[in-house]
Amino acid sequence: MRQPSPACSLKGQAIAQWAYPDPALRGSDIDVLVATRDAADGLARQLCDSGHELSQPSGDRFVQEMMLRREVAPGVWVEIDLHCRVINSPLFSERFTFDELMAESIALPRLGANARGLGPAHAFIHACMHWAATLAVGAEIRLKWLYDIPAFAKVFTKTDWQHLQQLAVERGLAGVCLGMIEAAQATFGADFVAVPADLTTALREAARHESLDVTRLRDWRYMQLQAFLAQPTARLRARYLWQRLWPSRDYMAYLYGRQDLGYWGLIGIRIKTAFRRFLGQKVSG
Repeated sequence: MRQPSPACSLKGQAIAQWAYPDPALRGSDIDVLVATRDAADGLARQLCDSGHELSQPSGDRFVQEMMLRREVAPGVWVEIDLHCRVINSPLFSERFTFDELMAESIALPRLGANARGLGPAHAFIHACMHWAATLAVGAEIRLKWLYDIPAFAKVFTKTDWQHLQQLAVERGLAGVCLGMIEAAQATFGADFVAVPADLTTALREAARHESLDVTRLRDWRYMQLQAFLAQPTARLRARYLWQRLWPSRDYMAYLYGRQDLGYWGLIGIRIKTAFRRFLGQKVSG
């Protein structure tokens, strides 16, 4: 019998199991990380066979997750995002490998006998990368995402904080982590978001030497350039640019909420949206 591919639960479903006193306090869709695109394709086929609908991803350099959903009751949908990278952002997707994340993953017995989730430090950093990636595409930050930071702070040990600092500095994510910590403190208050002072001091110092300016996450032109430069080779940069310019019809229909339009109608929306963003105008999607 074929053995199932290893997988790791991400974001709210996993965090709720150990960072919140009651998992029901942290609602979320289902996010699952697998090792490769082939593994994601295989799992997606199985889910489609069981009645899920697939929104086809758009290129391996541009979109690195597969979105599926199934109607379980009239008007009630369960959504599953299959990730073949830890985050669907070209800026951060290569910062951690699947193997190292699995090596430090933790058991989530309330989700299942073999369920695994990111370890505490990786889960914290993943939340911060997700926050930064959301700002970079001009979307709004949800309050529950910011509340994850004080939830982490209540259960983190001294070892967890030390490991978080080491990873954030080592992977060039000090500014991103500091940015989300400060956003959470601005929302809930510094006393409520009890992050060690030596951690924020170390993150602030390390952030000064990082190439990504976290204060410009909402600057669309700056972030497009950073995403392009994040591609490791000229060939991959060219492939990323092509996929960015000509994404799939399913991806654009999902992004713009226009299932009624064909490919070229959606391309028209994409061009108009990009032009407005280039001019610095606020747009959704």
